[in-house]
Order: sequence, then structure tokens, then C-alpha cells
Amino acid sequence: MHLDRARQLEMLQSLAEVYPRYTESLGSGKTDEDDLANLWYLKEQGLVEGAIEMSISQSFIFQGAKITAKGIDFLADDGGIAAILGTVTVKLHVDTLKELLLSRVSAASAPEEKKSWLKKQLETASNETIKRIVSAILDEGVKHAPDLFRLVEQAAKSVT
Repeated sequence: MHLDRARQLEMLQSLAEVYPRYTESLGSGKTDEDDLANLWYLKEQGLVEGAIEMSISQSFIFQGAKITAKGIDFLADDGGIAAILGTVTVKLHVDTLKELLLSRVSAASAPEEKKSWLKKQLETASNETIKRIVSAILDEGVKHAPDLFRLVEQAAKSVT
């Protein structure tokens, strides 16, 4: 028995065609040991559910299967509803942004009088000014997108 990604995809597509119903047909008209092993794997991954069990003699007992919502989302080009529901929104408070900016200024290799002046500007800046500064920094960062891989790699190494 071997796992076959192309066959697994064919099985999922076949099951998606009859969703939400159970079926005993897995697309090819045959259900051999390899198919059942692939179906077992898809079941363990949560992409299908159904009446597939293993007997004491280690042979498969198959009485039907259906694709799950997770299986349908797996087939979807856009990741399906799971991609939408899994979206994470990150909100940073202006005070947090200000603290991040101040810490970066402190760590910068610039003359102390320049750093002192910049810190004072940041400390007295309005929330709107901080938002504009962060937006300008992000815009500048996007201009340097080709360096992104190097920067992400360096950041990841510093965490580990």
C-alpha cells in the first residue's frame, strides 16, 4: 500500500461532487487496498469522514465516505471559509507604537544630541502624528521589499 497525492485529490474531488451525501464510489469505480489506505489517511487528516474501519485481521471495511467542510476548504483555491475565519487582526495601541519607536531611537547608532531631540519629538507627538510616522515607516519599508527575505531571516534567527 502506498499513499498517492494525485489519487487523494481525485477522491476528494469525487466526494465534493456529491457533498453533503455519503457515497461508496471514490471516483475510479474501484476501491482497492491502496484507495482505502489513501482514504484512511484523508480521514485521519479530517478531510473526509465515513464508515471506514480496520478489522482485527488488518483489512479495511468500507461502507461509504463523505468530504468534510475542512476537505472542501482544502480544495478551494482561496482556502475557503476557514481562511476567512482564521484571519487574525492585530491592533497596536498608539502608546505601544510610540514605545517601539523610542526603543529603536535609543538603540540607533546616532549622536546622542540627535537621539535626544528625536525622543523629545516622539514623546510630545500627538496620536495622529505617531500614526503618520508609522505609516511613513511602513511605506519606506515596502520600497525595500526585495530585502524582505534577508530581514525576515535575520529576525527569525534572533528569536531562536
